[in-house]
Amino acid sequence: MQPLLALSPIILTLVLILALKRSPLVSCLGGIIAALVLARLPVGFQLTGEGLLMALESSAYLALSVALVVLPGLFLTEVLKGQGVIDGIASGISSIPLEPAAKMLILLLGVMPAVESLTGFGVSLFLSVPVLLRLFEPLMARRLALLGMNIMPWGTLALATIVGASLVNERVAALGMVSALTSAPVFPLLGFVALYTLGGWPTLRRWGGLALLLGLGLPVLLYLAARYASVETAGVAAGLGMAALAMVGLRLSGLAAVPDRTGPSLVRLFVPYLLVFALIVVTRVVPPLWNWLRSAGVLHNIRVTFAPLASPGVCLLAVALLLQALRPVKMDGKALLQRASKPILATSAFLVLAQVMREAGMIESLARSMSNLDGVLLWVLVPAVGMTSGFATGSNVGGNVLLISLQHAVGANHGEALLYAAAHSSAAGHAVFAALPIIMLVMAIAGEGRGDTTSAVRDMLRFALGVAAILLIGLVMSFSLLDSFHLVPKVL
Repeated sequence: MQPLLALSPIILTLVLILALKRSPLVSCLGGIIAALVLARLPVGFQLTGEGLLMALESSAYLALSVALVVLPGLFLTEVLKGQGVIDGIASGISSIPLEPAAKMLILLLGVMPAVESLTGFGVSLFLSVPVLLRLFEPLMARRLALLGMNIMPWGTLALATIVGASLVNERVAALGMVSALTSAPVFPLLGFVALYTLGGWPTLRRWGGLALLLGLGLPVLLYLAARYASVETAGVAAGLGMAALAMVGLRLSGLAAVPDRTGPSLVRLFVPYLLVFALIVVTRVVPPLWNWLRSAGVLHNIRVTFAPLASPGVCLLAVALLLQALRPVKMDGKALLQRASKPILATSAFLVLAQVMREAGMIESLARSMSNLDGVLLWVLVPAVGMTSGFATGSNVGGNVLLISLQHAVGANHGEALLYAAAHSSAAGHAVFAALPIIMLVMAIAGEGRGDTTSAVRDMLRFALGVAAILLIGLVMSFSLLDSFHLVPKVL
């Protein structure tokens, strides 16, 4: 009975979101109230005044770390849109002399991951949707654009990984490396699904080899970047690296012609993204600078640490301000703050819910009950719970905040705490593409956000959930393999 009561705040939150269609913020507030009520009842949980203050303080520090990435990321996006950079990249990609299927794979498993990894929040859709609409009919373009959102565990400069690592007291690099392994089957599967969606078995047979190479190469580069560089830049480096390698390979094989040089080159258009990437790398490879950034203005308690100057958001802000100074762009500051406030407030609410449950002993109770489950059941349950949290919250960060501490605690009881946390983070991230906010964003960018879109949205949702079921199989396979052979210590 106690485990069910411990889970009830999360169940209530999910019911409010999925069944009653309430906003994530309102739904999470309902869960917080339920957790506070349970903590006052004689049912085995207890939340002292000190515990509540600890929960609020930890939530505040983590919320600040989220806001410090979200706001500069959206600011940079507005500057790039105003300067025509995003439209220029979309036009440049669509004009590359290459077969549409191959171009789609490079976009899906290279360019989109790089752009989404830098700024997050569906920004890559502003690139992919226009390009795909030029190549394919609208229904196909919308479906393929959805698939391209599956870089989420590394989106927004790996914000979900950073927050998740803070919540479970693991090294960010370690969580990033293991997440690359648990996510490894997802990327080739995405390539195969995209090819089959595009042209059935004939297209899959013709270009399946390229999908396999790109799909397996992407997690390898993600792992190497997390191990030898930084998790924050891993998605950008891996995405751009795979896009470049694919183009070189296709050109050497004669499948891609030399592009027309009229207009600015794609490399030049990508300079703002490369500047952010370079700035993050420089701050981390110069020891005196990095040590100062990590220690200046630090806020912390026994649970979490917030070092504002070490946030990748500072690099985003620096590049955005530089570009704005060089070529000023008019923008609506109030509208920008309103856009940023929604994910920040929703994430903050999930943070409070998770921390209150933690301090009240609910997470510990759930972990004890799940520790008695056998391996096969856990191999399915852990990724399924992760995908549910990502789908329900519409955010990899929200999914991690909601349940990564629970999954980590369950894993600790089985001697695989880091693996369970990584499996959760991967699964949560790879379900976000199916969330309604992402679907509605695709529809809006495609110019189909007006009038009655119920049928189109329902079709997109059915397609996304079907793909999510396929991805779940891949995640279960990777998680069970890593768990059964205890491979995590060997790869760190």
